[in-house]
Amino acid sequence: MVRVFMPKHSGRCVVFERQAWQTPFLRSPADPEMEELTERELDKKLNHVSFLPHVIVRNGLDKALTPAEMDPGIYDGAEKYKLTPKLQSCLQKVMKDHPKLAHIPVALVDLTKDINKPEFAGHLHATQQFVASVAKIAPMLAAFQLRKDIRAGFAKKSPKSLTDLFDAMRDDWAATQKVDRKLKDVAFTKGIALRGKLVLVRGSPIAFKFSRAPRLAVVFSVPPGGAAAPIEFQSTGENRAQLKGIKDAFNEAFDPPKGDKRTRAQLLKDRRDSTAVMDALGFVERLRLAMGGSVPASNYAVASIVRDVGYAYMASTLLQSGLYDPARRGGLWLGSDYWKATWRGAPAGGSIQSATAGSLAALMTLLAQDRLVDAQSSREMKALLEKTPVPTTHPTIISLFEQGLEEKISSSLILRTLSKLGVLKGNDDCVYFERRLDASAGAKTLRYVAVGLRSHPEPKGSAEMKELIKLLDDCIVANNP
Repeated sequence: MVRVFMPKHSGRCVVFERQAWQTPFLRSPADPEMEELTERELDKKLNHVSFLPHVIVRNGLDKALTPAEMDPGIYDGAEKYKLTPKLQSCLQKVMKDHPKLAHIPVALVDLTKDINKPEFAGHLHATQQFVASVAKIAPMLAAFQLRKDIRAGFAKKSPKSLTDLFDAMRDDWAATQKVDRKLKDVAFTKGIALRGKLVLVRGSPIAFKFSRAPRLAVVFSVPPGGAAAPIEFQSTGENRAQLKGIKDAFNEAFDPPKGDKRTRAQLLKDRRDSTAVMDALGFVERLRLAMGGSVPASNYAVASIVRDVGYAYMASTLLQSGLYDPARRGGLWLGSDYWKATWRGAPAGGSIQSATAGSLAALMTLLAQDRLVDAQSSREMKALLEKTPVPTTHPTIISLFEQGLEEKISSSLILRTLSKLGVLKGNDDCVYFERRLDASAGAKTLRYVAVGLRSHPEPKGSAEMKELIKLLDDCIVANNP
């Protein structure tokens, strides 16, 4: 039997529209009918990718999201990365001396001397690659961007209630689809232009298939009396142990262990029960499971996040942040929900779950600098990606880079690890490390980002990743005498 933990406040009616042996139906939690109608109406208007209004915080002030504001300090103009000679020379020597690792795209960012003046080195770092689960970072980022935008909208529009605020935000988003025929197309970056707020790739708009508008009543809590503040993600309050139980039950139902003796009928029931529990979780708890990385539970949780945030918000955030930029030969992109549906690959070429090592290094550097959306959002995203110190707020899988580093130095010297791992026909890892140089009093703390993509499939791949991080760590040590 599969143990199923029912979350608090989960007394909801669930209708299953597919057999559990098939892809389960991602239902809509019970929302006010007018809310659903409003979202459906917006879905009809959001037909193509457009630039939605996004806000970030710089020096305590709200600013419009632009690639210039999101430069982590590793860019050299509009197309290149700023290579630091000493660090780059070390990385090049690693690849020359270890040709069996040379197929792995790598980005290395040293933040030790000054976190706001990073030193960058790269190898194949501008190559668009399939990155498996690493691209799950995209809906996480879009969710926090959505929360910031809703908060900024409240401050600007001064609505009487969250309902009024949501209506006003939807009006703003719908307006981005309107195009004045007299407007000329304006170049944004290589191969991408704007017609008003509408995004054109090589002269044509990008059509959506589904999962367009953010489902605001599902994502955000509504305080008693409908007050507009505080604006927070919905939470049902499960702790780490409860989330682990939910994750384990789901995984046992959808990926039964060898020798499992459940009947087909019992397995179908366990899948229905486990799906119902996952669907009833709050947005925060589903984010935690999504970033925890345990498949298939994390895949289903990601699908629910993609559904609730929508591709319109994800695409707009990735493009306006510059984390996806054809001028740098691509970047972070997600056109899949990891469960049942796919939308499209990266606009300038690349799979539905893809990135460059450079774009992932940029994202992790911004996160380390507390500049991803705003300081509060950065701290909360760090908690979602944290592997060390433990215990974490939720069950999470390993980091191959951390395991490799622990083979080189004592684990007591590793102060913090933030990581997103990808494993499918190869391995990917993007990590931010804080680690002491040695055990002596007053020892220097090294801070760096390391990204490695597409090692060979197992069993060879994990060994390659562990060897790679030891060599990258050597470069960081040599860069900080």
